[in-house]
Amino acid sequence: MTNQDTNTAIPSGMEQLNAVVQAWWALPNAASPKGVETPMWKFTDFASDLQKIYADAFNRQRDLLVQGTAALSNWAPTFLPARQPQDVMEIQMKMLASLFEASAKRSEIWADLSKQLGSRYAELVHQMAQDIDQTAATLGAVKPDATHLSAGKNAT
Repeated sequence: MTNQDTNTAIPSGMEQLNAVVQAWWALPNAASPKGVETPMWKFTDFASDLQKIYADAFNRQRDLLVQGTAALSNWAPTFLPARQPQDVMEIQMKMLASLFEASAKRSEIWADLSKQLGSRYAELVHQMAQDIDQTAATLGAVKPDATHLSAGKNAT
């Protein structure tokens, strides 16, 4: 996926999610106390889950940073006994390898974060779609009262 594809995919996905939220919120039962309570609890749970996901990723990144700082401070004394250029190069190669390992761990943290966020957003959208389907089925089962409508026409 190119950078341009990503730049167009994110706004497109957000527009679709916004449309689903607006359709879900505008359901006829949303005006009842029970109808409002259910979406609010789902959004509250959703926000809580997002907070946990972000906090976990932040903690993992922070721990990695602390470990990297400690490892970097441990590398300085290793240069002192090195007397040959080969020894210095070997130490530098080990330092570079540890930096690459830390970079790989950071990439893994970001990949896990994006996977968890994607699955949580998908779960929310799935729940919202089920609610819309259920409400549509309920509304389809209710038939309008024909006598009430015809009585209104005669009165005018």
